[in-house]
Amino acid sequence: MRVPLSWIKEFVHIDERPEEISDRLTMLGLEVESIENLDGDVIFDVSITPNRPDCLSVAGISREIAIGFRREFRLPSIKRGIRPSLSGEVIVRNPSFRIIIDDPQLSGRYTARIIKDLRVGESPQWLRRRLEQCGLRSINNVVDITNYVMLGYGHPLHAFDLNTLRGRIIRVATAGKNQRIKTLDGVEREVPEDTLLIWDGERPVAIAGIMGGMETEVRPDTTDILLEAAHFLPSSIRRSSKRLGLRTEASYRFERGTDIEGLAYCADIATELILEICGGELVEVIDEYPSRFVESEIRLRSERVKRIIGEVKEDEIAEILNLLGFPFRKEDGIFIVKTLSRRPDIKAEIDLIEEIARIRGYEKIPLEMPRVAMVSAMDMGKGMRVLRDLELIKSILRARGFSEAINFSFMDIEKLKRLGILEGDRRLEAVEIRNPLRKEEAFLRTNLLISLLEDLITNIRYGIKDVMLFEISRVFFKRSGQLPDERLHLGVIYWRDRRPVLWKDELHPYYLLREIMDGLFHEFRINSNLYKASEEPFLHPYQSADIYISDKKIGYLGILSPPTCDRFDIRTDSPVAVLEIDLDTLLNERGSLPTFMALPRFPYIERDLAIIVDTSLEAERLRRIVLEYPSELIESVSVFDYFKGKNIPEGKKSIGLRIRYRSKDRTLTEEEIEDLHQRIMELLTTKTGGLIRK
Repeated sequence: MRVPLSWIKEFVHIDERPEEISDRLTMLGLEVESIENLDGDVIFDVSITPNRPDCLSVAGISREIAIGFRREFRLPSIKRGIRPSLSGEVIVRNPSFRIIIDDPQLSGRYTARIIKDLRVGESPQWLRRRLEQCGLRSINNVVDITNYVMLGYGHPLHAFDLNTLRGRIIRVATAGKNQRIKTLDGVEREVPEDTLLIWDGERPVAIAGIMGGMETEVRPDTTDILLEAAHFLPSSIRRSSKRLGLRTEASYRFERGTDIEGLAYCADIATELILEICGGELVEVIDEYPSRFVESEIRLRSERVKRIIGEVKEDEIAEILNLLGFPFRKEDGIFIVKTLSRRPDIKAEIDLIEEIARIRGYEKIPLEMPRVAMVSAMDMGKGMRVLRDLELIKSILRARGFSEAINFSFMDIEKLKRLGILEGDRRLEAVEIRNPLRKEEAFLRTNLLISLLEDLITNIRYGIKDVMLFEISRVFFKRSGQLPDERLHLGVIYWRDRRPVLWKDELHPYYLLREIMDGLFHEFRINSNLYKASEEPFLHPYQSADIYISDKKIGYLGILSPPTCDRFDIRTDSPVAVLEIDLDTLLNERGSLPTFMALPRFPYIERDLAIIVDTSLEAERLRRIVLEYPSELIESVSVFDYFKGKNIPEGKKSIGLRIRYRSKDRTLTEEEIEDLHQRIMELLTTKTGGLIRK
């Protein structure tokens, strides 16, 4: 931003050399990129950070200079008494124009001044020169004055030719469908539905905060004008400007935020200049202010200031707050500071502390070695072990062909609801973010599945035929009055497009993920694991399982159900396999370190059995019954067969179990194994009500 020194001196008395002023501004956080001498006047080119919209004017820069040099800052007073009262009272009790704001969230205030019988012509030399020094060209005296006030005081204004406005109405509303407007640059533009427009009684006459319309521009024959000063939601203007590809000096300021309280002052300054330079008469002042600025209070603690930036006396804190213009009072040694409409970046105690550090000088912050908390060897070892465990898990998955995905920790809560998760499920207890990157992703993730599904959709859209991804990241659950509960999760997704191949030897996706899960249990020596029919509403009811350790559910694996794929618009005939587990629980349940065991010296004997049971009975339950039988001869039990249909009664299924028997110190005889095997079959039928197949 180009700022003439001669203009700065109208706001603050300053005799220091330009280099000193430049250095002071830079130390205050406003970097001066260059100093130029133009026709005897010094021009500073100042870089303004996005969080300081109050400095996007000569007055704003001058206020910073006044603070930096501890000088008085002065704004010119309004001479003609044309400012409305703070209550919003207008000069004309029954104005001829109505101001209608459809959505106060998008436009919190709209002030209009109606000036009649003025003369449009060339601006005086001093005004043209000021604009040229700041990089703007002169157009006519009315438009030049609005630009002059914008550059000088920070709030963009717009002048309409009053006699081209229809219906005696100004309405602030979004565009709706199929709306077009020809802007001042001569381009007819189709505007998106949510673009904020200024309308008269019949049509749009300006793109709010960006550019006026050509049909209502101020021309040489204009005699009456409506002068606009309004406040618009920054995000709305930023979005519209980006979509339209239209950036202006006005949009640059509205995108960052303007002073809703100070806009009337800017309108008054412009009105006074118009009356002086263009003549005419002010006949109406209309101020529609439905969404009034409400100041909040920030508690500023001296001990907190000391902890962050070092010892600062309370008198110095009070002096800096006064320099910055923040009203405050002290209660029990705490500064109660009121916020300012022109400083939207100051919202919390830490913001005020940063301001104190900035004004005092960052060089005054004491240098200290950082304090490092001592960590016990046990805790350090535990932390290192977890890192090694995670790297091991990643290596296992990479070895099976999976690639690691890294996603943002945000989610769309509506997509979570598409999974069919019911009220009361912890995954719906999400932490809402105050300042989300996108309004659609305003919550911290409570699961990894949503992100992995989005990764899958993106890969399919780009023509990828094999998607094998995993992610290890934290998820967050809301806790009342506390920080969120953070849990470390592993998520896996597998999809392979069905296409002709020379051979078919790959596992079904469900068993592929089951093999991965079994491998993790084996790697971490967990024997209390259990798989049960899944209750997750988004999984296929017959191709899924919930995963347990010691009767504690740690996750699930399975195939997405067709309705779930439809809700996420996943267009594929191939199964989508997913897995998600709580790694914190898995790693905490690890078994003890393996001990040496000699290889078996004696042979084993295997016996098979098939039992008909209710379809609701899990095969794992049968396996557990056998393993819990009090005999040291039972070495292992596995499921080798599952059958339903012919010769099996309705509502029943046949499960085949293979039992391996072995003794550590002798060779088993057929007789003793036959007797033991018979007792186990009797136990199974007694506990399950099943029937042994012959």
